Parts: sequence; C-alpha cells; structure tokens
Amino acid sequence: MAKAASTNTVRSVGALALGALCVILVVSNVLWLGKVKAERRVAELEDKLQENNKLVKEMKTKISSASTQQEAEHDRAASLQERVTTLEAQLMAAQSGPKNILPALKPLP
Repeated sequence: MAKAASTNTVRSVGALALGALCVILVVSNVLWLGKVKAERRVAELEDKLQENNKLVKEMKTKISSASTQQEAEHDRAASLQERVTTLEAQLMAAQSGPKNILPALKPLP
C-alpha cells in the first residue's frame, strides 16, 4: 500500500509538472503573439509615418511654389499700379495744357 501511495504521489507530481509546463507554454505563446502583433503594428505605423513625411514634403514644395508665384503676381500688380499712376499723372498734365502724351501711351517693354 505504501508503494501504491508513492506511485500516486509520483503521478500527482508528474501531472502537476505537466500542467505547469502546459501553462508556461501557453503563457509564452500568448506573450510571443503579443510581441509579433506589436512589431507588425510598429511596422505599419512606420510606413504611415514615411507616407505622411512624403506628403508634408510635397505640401511644403507646393506652398513654396505658390508663395513664389504670389510674390511674382504682387510684383506685377505693383508694377502695373505704378504704370497706371504714371499714365494718370500724364493724362492730368495733358488735360491742363496741350502736350504730347504719345510717349506715355507706348506699351510696356
């Protein structure tokens, strides 16, 4: 009977050890899967970050181009305003007396 109790104890300890091993394997697999999912998510986020950086660079280029174009248009408008002011002054001077206004009416170079 002592031998039977000893055998049952060994079986019980073996079963507990096997159960503990199974728990350890399950926990390690869960942790490993979590790590894999986290690594995938990090890779996805890095890809999105690269895409966003590319879009930011494109937008900066477009903004710079638009700003340059706006400055050119502003300069052109200022030039035209100066020309209008000059023509108005020459017209007013011409109205106050007979003068030659043909040079004022020449097109811009």
